[in-house]
Amino acid sequence: MERFVWEPALVKTNALEGASEAACLVLSVDETVTNPSSVSPSWVGCGIQRPR
Repeated sequence: MERFVWEPALVKTNALEGASEAACLVLSVDETVTNPSSVSPSWVGCGIQRPR
């Protein structure tokens, strides 16, 4: 029975790591979308439309 003691802890650790990675990804995408300085000025006047 002792060998199964760590399994729940590992599952919780992996779940927390996955959740924190997902949260960081969502926040980084949100920051990229809402950051006005992330729009390159090279798009202006080049005849290239910005992707939507």
